[in-house]
Amino acid sequence: MSHKFNSRLDLSVLEELYGNDYEYAMLMFDLYLESIDQELARLKEAIETAQREMIRQVSHKIKPVFLMVGLSSLNAIAKQLESGHGTMSIDELSTLYGELLSQIELTKPILIEESKKIKRI
Repeated sequence: MSHKFNSRLDLSVLEELYGNDYEYAMLMFDLYLESIDQELARLKEAIETAQREMIRQVSHKIKPVFLMVGLSSLNAIAKQLESGHGTMSIDELSTLYGELLSQIELTKPILIEESKKIKRI
C-alpha cells in the first residue's frame, strides 16, 4: 500500500517522520486537528492581554506540532512568535498571529482530506 501526501505539505519532512507508516501520520493529523484550535485560543488571549511569557510558551509548544503534520511554513511563523515575544510590539505579534491563523485555516481542509484518504487505505 502506498499513499502520496498532498504536495502543499512538506513531503520530505513527512517522509522522514513516517516513511510508510501512514496510520501514524493519520493519528498525528487527527491529533493536530483536535488540539490546534485550543492552542490558538490560548495564543490569541496571550497576545490580547500582552502576556509575553505565555506567548513564548504557547508558540514553543505548537512549533514542533506543525512539523509533525508537514506544515514547515507554520513552524517558521511560530518560531518568529517565540523569538519575538520580548522584542516585537504587540501589534507585530498580533499580525504574525493573524498570518498563522489564516494559514491554519487554509491547511485544515488538506489535513482532513489526507486523514480520510489514509483511513481508506
